[in-house]
Amino acid sequence: MTDTLSIEVLIGIMTTLSITSGIRVMSPDSPEIGHLVAAALATNTAWGFVDGVLHLFNEQVARTRERRQQEAFVACASAEQARAALAAWVPESLQDTLSDAQIAQYQQSLRPSLTGSAALLLTWADAAMAMKIWVLMLISTLPPALPLLLVDAPLTAFRCSQAISVGIMFFLGTRVARWIGVSPCKGGALFALLGALITLICLLMGG
Repeated sequence: MTDTLSIEVLIGIMTTLSITSGIRVMSPDSPEIGHLVAAALATNTAWGFVDGVLHLFNEQVARTRERRQQEAFVACASAEQARAALAAWVPESLQDTLSDAQIAQYQQSLRPSLTGSAALLLTWADAAMAMKIWVLMLISTLPPALPLLLVDAPLTAFRCSQAISVGIMFFLGTRVARWIGVSPCKGGALFALLGALITLICLLMGG
């Protein structure tokens, strides 16, 4: 699992946690467990689809923008113009290490790759990633939902669901923390704290 997908699962877990923690489990007016699980499942299914579509949209926008920046860079007639155009997508720290001759050479090597529009088109790999996002958002509903379906005592089932959600958030928080280069324990603790905070707020609001 890539760490961008870990973030999608975190979103799914937080969505499910917010839904299940906001129910008055001891109230006679509380919804049936099956209806609650169905609501969480439907919510994550819808959001997974939206996130998948947004992934495809963002990929298309990013590729088109990068192509336009590269075309502007290649079209520059002077070293000063080329350096300014290059700054649009190359980090300044790297740009400062390049000589005018190296920039001109890069212009020449980049020019042949800018013919045609095939590089701008979405691929099956992009579609597969969008599908993964959708499926993972859907699957993320299951771990918190299982105690609600398997444990008879409603209050115990809800507390087990919340504990599982917070535990998963800790694990995925460590993965995201490694991805961005910070302490895994701190990242896991931060996301677990966020899960606990969501639970506490929902309980204070009557859950």
